[in-house]
Amino acid sequence: MKKGISPIIGTVLLIAATMTIAGILAFWASSFVQQQTEYYSNETTSTFCNFANFRVLSCMYNKTSDELAVVVDNYKSHTLKGFKAIVWYSDVDIQTFETDEEITANSIKSIMFENITKDLTSTTKVIIRSSQCSSIEQQITCNIAS
Repeated sequence: MKKGISPIIGTVLLIAATMTIAGILAFWASSFVQQQTEYYSNETTSTFCNFANFRVLSCMYNKTSDELAVVVDNYKSHTLKGFKAIVWYSDVDIQTFETDEEITANSIKSIMFENITKDLTSTTKVIIRSSQCSSIEQQITCNIAS
C-alpha cells in the first residue's frame, strides 16, 4: 500500500503556497511602483522649476484698500500658478499672503494680495515666491499709495 497525502490536502497546500507567493509579489510590486512614482514626480517638479522663472517689475501697497499689487513678468516657457508674498516688518514680524492666480508663459500680469492686516510702511522687505517652485523668488521694495 502506497502512502502519501490525499489529493484534497495536496490541492489545498498548492493553492496556499501559490497565494502566499502572489501576496509577496503584490506587496513588492506595489511598494516598487510607489517608490518609482515618487522619484519621477520629484524629478518632474525639479525639471519644471529649471525652466520656470519670473521677475517682479513693480510693487504697490494701497493703504486704503489693504491690497498689495505686484506686477510679475513670467519670462520663461512654463505657466506659473500660485504665489506667496512674505512680508518682513521692521519689528521682526513676518506675515505670508497667498494667491492662486496664474501667469501664462511669456506674459506680464498684476497679482493682488488682499487683506493685508498690518501697514506695510514698516516693512524691511517683501519676498514674492512661486508656490510651485519655492526656490524661485524675488525680493522687492514696495511703493506706498495712500
